[in-house]
Amino acid sequence: MFDDADKASAKADPDEIEIARLAILDDLDFARARKEAALRLGIPLRLLDKLVESARRAAGTGGDSAPGGDPDAAILEDEIARGFAETYAGRLLFDHTAQRWSTWTGKRWVLDETDSVFFAVRNFCRQRMHEAAGRQRTLPIAMGKVAFAANVEKAARSDPRLAVTAAIWDRDPWLLGVPGGVIDLRTGKTRAPDPSFYISKQAAVAPGGECPLWRAFIERITGGDDELAAFL
Repeated sequence: MFDDADKASAKADPDEIEIARLAILDDLDFARARKEAALRLGIPLRLLDKLVESARRAAGTGGDSAPGGDPDAAILEDEIARGFAETYAGRLLFDHTAQRWSTWTGKRWVLDETDSVFFAVRNFCRQRMHEAAGRQRTLPIAMGKVAFAANVEKAARSDPRLAVTAAIWDRDPWLLGVPGGVIDLRTGKTRAPDPSFYISKQAAVAPGGECPLWRAFIERITGGDDELAAFL
């Protein structure tokens, strides 16, 4: 779904991404998250604190909007987050109940389990950097940092074009996702997949085709009664 150009060179260390995300939290949220994060990263709390502080200094920020941060970078983060939401509306959604991104595969919505959305944000930021360079626009140094992309990703989560809750998924019980489309159980007709159906679950098979095992089962339980078999 995303542009794979320069993917190998753009790959970031998962620990680096985690530190960058912690660095954009305000003090209260960081205090709540630091113990679990230290365990997940397998490092002492003291080292985690130093890494987060270093990431904040490198990004020119002290959290969400700490004094002393780069105001130009903050404005640019908001600008890019809005552009990202406009570009990926209908292809990405952030579930605020589960605190997870979901991506549209062309058939159904699936959880982003490999941080592909964050990779897309980083690529989007990189593209904006190249465009700005072509226009000879001066950009904050922080824009080239992973923490900058983490701020953009965090801001994009709340954009109405991307923000949903768990109540949105599979909310129409009459629509069944199947390979190749969506079955309207009220009519039995197949409809084209559509992200606006918010289908995240999909049956393994679609209607149609031969089913010799099922027909043999029906014949056996009806004792060869064709009328009853047809009714079933």
